[in-house]
Amino acid sequence: MPSADAVGVKNWVTQNLLWLQVADELLAFATPVILTATLLLYGRIKKQQPINSSLAMMITITLTIGTTTGVVLPLGRLVYPVNGLPTVTGEMAVMTASQVFAGIHWLMLILALFILIFSRIISSSLVTALAIAAVPLQIVGTYYASEIFIPLALVAIISLLLWGIASGIYLIKKK
Repeated sequence: MPSADAVGVKNWVTQNLLWLQVADELLAFATPVILTATLLLYGRIKKQQPINSSLAMMITITLTIGTTTGVVLPLGRLVYPVNGLPTVTGEMAVMTASQVFAGIHWLMLILALFILIFSRIISSSLVTALAIAAVPLQIVGTYYASEIFIPLALVAIISLLLWGIASGIYLIKKK
């Protein structure tokens, strides 16, 4: 978030409303996607690697549900809480923008952790190569999005999508 004062936040939101709406949408739908992917992955590999798959499932589910409960739900809306930012006053705008950023930040870090764990569990050079590209983008996209601009976070999410597609193809072919 580029500013800690209400006027700066409102100006920033007005300039980046479309990108923030996209980020809100991704934040709202990230939880079911992460949980579904975790359960599908666990079902596929629990016999080959019971400890790693159980650990990955436990960490991912705990962090994802905790993030959603602690960040997204208190906003009062699951989708587009940033639409209300230009109308709210003072500290409420700063708090809401901070919560949206915190939610995006945590979910991107959870995704990076999930990518690392999953890539370690399966042995595919393509999946590993895409993980090497996706994880730093997730981290840079979440820590430096305000300095570099919001589309960087979207590039990180697109890299995650490519990694997910490659991983899904790998799992389907392995079956």
